[in-house]
Amino acid sequence: MNLQKLRESKEASLEYSYLSEVAKRLDKILGSRLTKDEIIAMMNVITLYSFQFNDGFVINDDRDHIIGFSDAAAIAACFCKEPGKDSLWWKVEYPAYDKESEEYQAVSDRLLAKLIQSPIVRATTK
Repeated sequence: MNLQKLRESKEASLEYSYLSEVAKRLDKILGSRLTKDEIIAMMNVITLYSFQFNDGFVINDDRDHIIGFSDAAAIAACFCKEPGKDSLWWKVEYPAYDKESEEYQAVSDRLLAKLIQSPIVRATTK
């Protein structure tokens, strides 16, 4: 995971400290070697769901920290090792991606299940 890409993002609306904590927690659960399908699915999941961790940290806390599309793109960039695929690239790629395909749905379901079943996540809401 490359947090420097997150730091350099001009797309994100939330503060770096919060987004970097989200990225670190996702890395802990999902690992840092994600495919393009998995990164797209992660972007979708972290904008739709709220995850409460055992230590009290919350992704999408319904108050001050709601991850939007630009924030998700900035986090996605951290998980991509390919040069040039920064947050702006992911912001453009996401809408063009076929999220209706069966293959994508299977990847998305698998990724969401991994997050929900993680022993460090205690609650998930949509």
